[in-house]
Amino acid sequence: MFSDASQGSAWHLSASGLPAKWQRAGSFVLLDSAFAFDRFAATCAAFAEAPGSCATLHYLTVCPTDTPAPELPPSSPPAWVRLQREIAERWPQALPGLHQIRLLQGRVQLHLAFGETESQVRLFDAVCDALFLDGRVPVPASALARLSRKGATLALDQASPHQARALQDAGFAILSAAIPNAFSGVFRVQKRTVPLSRPASAPKSERSALVVGAGLAGTAVASALAARGWRVSMLERESAPAAGASGNLAAVFSPLLSLDDGRAARLSRACFLSLLTELRSLRQAGDPVLWEACGVLQLPKSEKEESHFRELVRKHAYPERYVRFLEKGAAEERLGQVLPSGGWFFEEGGWVHPPSLCAARIGAHPNISTHFAQDVHRLEHGVNGWSALGSAGRLLASAPVLILANAWEAARLLPQPSLPFKRVRGQVAHLPSGSVPAIRSVLSKDGYLAPAVHGLHCLGATYDFGSEEAALNPDAHNRNLERLAQLLPEAPPPPAMPLQGRVGFRSLTPDRLPVVGPVPASLQPCDLPRGLGEEPLPGLYCLLGLGSRGLVWSSLLGEYLAALIEGTPSPLPLDLAAQLSPRRFGSPKAVK
Repeated sequence: MFSDASQGSAWHLSASGLPAKWQRAGSFVLLDSAFAFDRFAATCAAFAEAPGSCATLHYLTVCPTDTPAPELPPSSPPAWVRLQREIAERWPQALPGLHQIRLLQGRVQLHLAFGETESQVRLFDAVCDALFLDGRVPVPASALARLSRKGATLALDQASPHQARALQDAGFAILSAAIPNAFSGVFRVQKRTVPLSRPASAPKSERSALVVGAGLAGTAVASALAARGWRVSMLERESAPAAGASGNLAAVFSPLLSLDDGRAARLSRACFLSLLTELRSLRQAGDPVLWEACGVLQLPKSEKEESHFRELVRKHAYPERYVRFLEKGAAEERLGQVLPSGGWFFEEGGWVHPPSLCAARIGAHPNISTHFAQDVHRLEHGVNGWSALGSAGRLLASAPVLILANAWEAARLLPQPSLPFKRVRGQVAHLPSGSVPAIRSVLSKDGYLAPAVHGLHCLGATYDFGSEEAALNPDAHNRNLERLAQLLPEAPPPPAMPLQGRVGFRSLTPDRLPVVGPVPASLQPCDLPRGLGEEPLPGLYCLLGLGSRGLVWSSLLGEYLAALIEGTPSPLPLDLAAQLSPRRFGSPKAVK
């Protein structure tokens, strides 16, 4: 089965008890502390030949940030050649963080962390069945113990006796191997601490879920679960998907940047790349999503901020495909208009028509059923899981797992005081083609102007705190026109015309980050058994608080929540996931 180049890989497989173990598993998680293509390819080849009942092999590994797509070793088998081509097509940009590559029709998922090995392994959020360790890049034994389930096997090469003893002290039973400086072992600890973000997964017989809300958040998690084989029912109070805050004619997608590459920037980068992957996959599959990666030009608000823009690009040295700074002349040439300054240019950014994306997510999976014009009034928990009730207590739907993805409306289904959401009105102006200069890319500053979609440019959007006005407001429209003057200072004002646009209500959290994960017991809408404390009842989750960046956040966070529900490796690093948990707001008594 293996070429001469893969003899070491064959030892790793046999030392870890593979493939016999994955033939008895529903999914299998393997950690490789230092990515090597021959080891990965040999593992994929063995899995393809003898998967048994295992549906998915999750392969977690680490590479230096500047690692190019792998090349083939000499005399590689034909299966390796096909795998290498598939990886090369999907190899991510040299950006720090965690990237996912689906291979072999999704049956192998490569979780690739770019960065320094020790720090990245500490950020994996997974429960591993096997470990491949390269002793030349040592990882703290405590980090490996946190990632290992009882019975997890390891194969450790190029190691010192000191490293082997450290693993033994952490709970691994270590045996010397016939190969010099190599060891094998098994994790023997009876109990291990599972992070709070990883509840027990639902039994396969109960893989059905109910999602409340059919906007960007709800369709993202429904699609992610359906792709894993779940049956999903969606309840939506409106008569169509994306009829609320997700229903704008054009939503802009581009990442956030910060000089310190803080949590919002890291999360935004991961979500932006995930959205691009999803959009391209839907297009390749022929799903009719209306979108264009026409580029996004973000202008600074002042000369000081313009200097900051330049400094950030120099400091981080991001790939130009991700972001580059365009001086004023180059920016004007790219956009085709006179501009007040240069700015950041996100080449792969652009706009999406959100209703078409939501519809495509639903339509891509026959195991998603939708129920529109169904307003949920109350939630109940019983022996069969969660039930959503309508007016007069009418049962709308039930399932073992229920996900609230209905933005600010979730607050009325949870005890008060609930999660600290703010409902913020936003108004977008619709300007007919020809009434404003034609632009080749999205232009943003304090607001944005998008190329025409269905013959209309979207210009906005306002942030009207405390307003509940659902109708178009002339004052808000005029404020949007002022944004146009800031974006294109030499463009004539649009001619007078009837007011056109759209109003939506965003759901914001105090820290402007989404809320994703199990709903804490103190916020669950039912009486809890005595002694349960802060442990939640099983099966109630939320994906809320996406604010004005729902398009960018939704794709990856839907995948994250699906992984959380299933108990499979998280596509988010452990520290970022903790920042999104509903628990971060403390007890409801502290919420104001």
